[in-house]
Amino acid sequence: MIKRFLIAPPYLQFFISDPAARNSPHQVERPTVISSGDCLSVLCQYADEGQTELIVGDFDEVADEGGLAYDGSIPTPNKVLWFADAELTELARVPVSTNVTRLRIFTDGLQFPERVVIGIAPG
Repeated sequence: MIKRFLIAPPYLQFFISDPAARNSPHQVERPTVISSGDCLSVLCQYADEGQTELIVGDFDEVADEGGLAYDGSIPTPNKVLWFADAELTELARVPVSTNVTRLRIFTDGLQFPERVVIGIAPG
Protein backbone atom coordinates (compact mmCIF):
# COMPACT_ATOMS: atom_id res chain seq x y z
CA MET A 1 0.00 0.00 0.00
CA ILE A 2 1.33 3.42 -0.95
CA LYS A 3 1.44 5.97 1.84
CA ARG A 4 1.78 9.69 1.19
CA PHE A 5 2.94 12.25 3.72
CA LEU A 6 3.57 15.97 3.55
CA ILE A 7 6.41 16.88 5.87
CA ALA A 8 8.21 20.10 6.73
CA PRO A 9 11.06 19.20 9.08
CA PRO A 10 13.46 21.87 10.29
CA TYR A 11 17.14 21.72 9.33
CA LEU A 12 16.68 20.47 5.71
CA GLN A 13 16.65 16.78 6.58
CA PHE A 14 14.72 13.89 7.97
CA PHE A 15 15.87 10.55 9.33
CA ILE A 16 14.73 7.00 8.58
CA SER A 17 15.45 4.24 11.08
CA ASP A 18 13.99 1.66 13.39
CA PRO A 19 12.52 3.49 16.43
CA ALA A 20 15.26 1.98 18.63
CA ALA A 21 18.19 3.15 16.45
CA ARG A 22 20.23 5.98 17.93
CA ASN A 23 23.26 6.11 15.62
CA SER A 24 22.33 9.14 13.47
CA PRO A 25 24.56 10.00 10.53
CA HIS A 26 26.32 13.36 10.44
CA GLN A 27 24.70 15.63 7.90
CA VAL A 28 26.52 17.10 4.92
CA GLU A 29 25.20 19.21 2.04
CA ARG A 30 25.80 16.36 -0.43
CA PRO A 31 24.96 13.56 -1.11
CA THR A 32 21.18 13.59 -0.76
CA VAL A 33 21.14 10.46 1.42
CA ILE A 34 23.80 9.40 3.90
CA SER A 35 23.87 6.33 6.12
CA SER A 36 25.30 5.36 9.49
CA GLY A 37 24.44 1.70 8.86
CA ASP A 38 21.25 1.72 10.92
CA CYS A 39 19.91 5.21 10.17
CA LEU A 40 19.57 7.31 7.02
CA SER A 41 19.58 11.07 6.70
CA VAL A 42 17.66 12.42 3.70
CA LEU A 43 17.83 16.01 2.51
CA CYS A 44 14.56 17.84 1.87
CA GLN A 45 13.43 21.39 1.15
CA TYR A 46 13.46 24.22 3.67
CA ALA A 47 10.41 24.07 5.94
CA ASP A 48 9.94 27.82 5.42
CA GLU A 49 9.63 27.23 1.66
CA GLY A 50 6.95 24.55 1.86
CA GLN A 51 6.39 20.89 2.45
CA THR A 52 8.25 17.90 1.06
CA GLU A 53 6.11 15.16 -0.43
CA LEU A 54 7.15 11.77 0.97
CA ILE A 55 5.81 8.68 -0.81
CA VAL A 56 6.45 5.23 0.68
CA GLY A 57 5.38 1.89 -0.80
CA ASP A 58 6.52 -1.55 -1.86
CA PHE A 59 9.11 -1.71 -4.66
CA ASP A 60 6.49 -2.82 -7.16
CA GLU A 61 4.04 -0.08 -6.15
CA VAL A 62 6.16 3.04 -6.45
CA ALA A 63 7.58 4.32 -9.69
CA ASP A 64 11.32 4.73 -10.10
CA GLU A 65 10.91 8.47 -10.46
CA GLY A 66 13.79 10.89 -10.63
CA GLY A 67 17.29 9.94 -9.65
CA LEU A 68 18.22 7.00 -7.47
CA ALA A 69 19.74 8.48 -4.31
CA TYR A 70 20.11 5.30 -2.22
CA ASP A 71 19.79 1.53 -2.59
CA GLY A 72 20.58 -0.43 0.55
CA SER A 73 19.27 -1.99 3.75
CA ILE A 74 18.85 -0.94 7.35
CA PRO A 75 18.01 -3.04 10.41
CA THR A 76 14.38 -2.87 11.54
CA PRO A 77 14.21 -5.17 14.61
CA ASN A 78 10.91 -3.60 15.70
CA LYS A 79 9.50 -4.06 12.15
CA VAL A 80 8.88 -0.33 11.81
CA LEU A 81 10.40 2.38 9.65
CA TRP A 82 10.41 5.51 11.76
CA PHE A 83 10.65 8.90 10.06
CA ALA A 84 11.74 11.74 12.34
CA ASP A 85 13.21 15.21 12.15
CA ALA A 86 16.47 16.35 13.75
CA GLU A 87 14.61 17.10 16.99
CA LEU A 88 13.36 13.46 17.06
CA THR A 89 9.78 14.52 16.38
CA GLU A 90 7.97 11.70 14.61
CA LEU A 91 6.96 12.58 11.06
CA ALA A 92 5.64 9.17 10.00
CA ARG A 93 5.72 5.50 10.94
CA VAL A 94 5.45 2.64 8.44
CA PRO A 95 5.25 -1.03 9.45
CA VAL A 96 7.55 -3.49 7.64
CA SER A 97 7.54 -7.28 7.60
CA THR A 98 11.15 -8.18 8.44
CA ASN A 99 14.04 -7.40 10.78
CA VAL A 100 16.05 -5.93 7.87
CA THR A 101 14.45 -3.66 5.29
CA ARG A 102 15.79 -2.79 1.87
CA LEU A 103 15.15 0.76 0.70
CA ARG A 104 15.42 2.41 -2.69
CA ILE A 105 15.15 6.17 -2.40
CA PHE A 106 14.45 8.39 -5.39
CA THR A 107 14.33 12.18 -5.38
CA ASP A 108 13.20 14.83 -7.82
CA GLY A 109 16.85 15.74 -8.44
CA LEU A 110 16.79 19.10 -6.69
CA GLN A 111 19.58 19.93 -4.25
CA PHE A 112 16.91 20.11 -1.53
CA PRO A 113 14.24 17.72 -2.82
CA GLU A 114 10.55 18.61 -2.79
CA ARG A 115 9.58 15.00 -3.54
CA VAL A 116 11.12 11.82 -2.08
CA VAL A 117 9.89 8.37 -3.16
CA ILE A 118 10.88 5.34 -1.07
CA GLY A 119 10.42 1.76 -2.24
CA ILE A 120 10.64 -0.86 0.53
CA ALA A 121 11.19 -4.62 0.45
CA PRO A 122 12.38 -7.32 2.85
CA GLY A 123 16.12 -6.92 3.35
